[in-house]
Amino acid sequence: MEALLREQRIPGLALGIVHGDEIIYLKGFGSASPAAKPVTAHMPLSIGSLTKSFTAVAIMQLVEAGQLELDLPVQRYLPWFHTADQAASTGITLHHLLNHLNGLPRDFEAAEAESLDQDANGLETRLRGLSTVELEQPIGTYGYSNIGCQQIFVPLAMQQSFATLSEAAQHDMAADHHYWFGMPIAARLPAYRTGPGNGGLFSSAEDMAHYLMMHLNQGAFQGATLLSPSSIAELHRPAVPRPDGAYAMGWNVQTIDGVTRLVHSGQTYNYMAKMILVPDSQWGIVVLQNAQYTAKLLTGDYSQDTIADGVASILSGEQLPSRPANFFPLLAYGILFLLISVQLTAIVRSSMMLRRWQKLPEQRPLGKLKLVWHAALPLSLNLGWAILALIGLPATNNLTKLADQAPDFTYTLLASGMIALSWGIIRTIWVSRILYRPNVAHNDGLPVALDTVN
Repeated sequence: MEALLREQRIPGLALGIVHGDEIIYLKGFGSASPAAKPVTAHMPLSIGSLTKSFTAVAIMQLVEAGQLELDLPVQRYLPWFHTADQAASTGITLHHLLNHLNGLPRDFEAAEAESLDQDANGLETRLRGLSTVELEQPIGTYGYSNIGCQQIFVPLAMQQSFATLSEAAQHDMAADHHYWFGMPIAARLPAYRTGPGNGGLFSSAEDMAHYLMMHLNQGAFQGATLLSPSSIAELHRPAVPRPDGAYAMGWNVQTIDGVTRLVHSGQTYNYMAKMILVPDSQWGIVVLQNAQYTAKLLTGDYSQDTIADGVASILSGEQLPSRPANFFPLLAYGILFLLISVQLTAIVRSSMMLRRWQKLPEQRPLGKLKLVWHAALPLSLNLGWAILALIGLPATNNLTKLADQAPDFTYTLLASGMIALSWGIIRTIWVSRILYRPNVAHNDGLPVALDTVN
């Protein structure tokens, strides 16, 4: 674990291992904050999409209490719930939502998402906003979605687990980190009121160990029964095929070397988490990290997400999974630096050319075609890049979210866009003043103005 922290440049993480109804191992590694406070197994961190299985457990508790039915339409309980396809919306059930069979897109970011996260009613407001969202596929077709997703913490003695950021922050929460060109930097985790059921919980490795023990022991924990064995079996039942196995309610069901594992990863802003159950051998593993290297994830490098898998392999007596070298993050940074270098080099060369024209007017280009080449074309290129960086980039996602998760790329591209916009305007004015300034030649001792453009 210590070697992985150095290799992956992870500030800190907490590891919990359970076997049956016993906690075998609990330990924190690395730093929880810029002050180098150590991570502990009792410290809350964001668990991201691990929250989805908690939501499924809570729903099953209400099913057992007779208050909900999995196969009844959601509109039975929320009459106002519908998407842009009102007819199809009447058929969406809790079973569809819990198994990602609802046809909804993966994410729905309202224009006012940031303000909603500060609003106590943000979740309902966001869900009502689904009325304009089109279904991406027919209901009943698998498609992972964050849109569709307690009486758990107390019976599981989860004393360092919370449903809001404000609560977690009052209990020695580990600081989140994002990456600036490969170096982890402490960040500001935004509130997440619009998605508490799909990724909004905070927990410690110790508390998550209790949660895994409940799943391994047919819904029971230290004399308390949260769910019946049949409900636990329903939660773990492979319901929907996936390329890597199947999806159950809050779990990915995988078979590795003939052994079934229930797995789920969590990523929310600048934290990562993963939990694994190996029912046959009664192992449970949880890894919570206080950093997320988004640039790696976006380029297909999931090495930060495989730490729990390595622990599971060791416990199962298997060979550690290989982690092939992935050069795509370096390639992405290389392309970014190349773009910026080209831009700055072009500015320097263009400035030198324009200064030369000022000092040596006879070298100025003549004709309207030259004016287009030296003024209109560069202006178009600069404005095009400025529009792409300043308008196109924010349009792809919530800008605050991008800045929180990938600040190096986001701020570098925004700065490049501002430079392109400013330089495009300055250069055009500069070129126009030079090219429209008449040359002065001498004819029989008398000055004659020469129109360089015409």
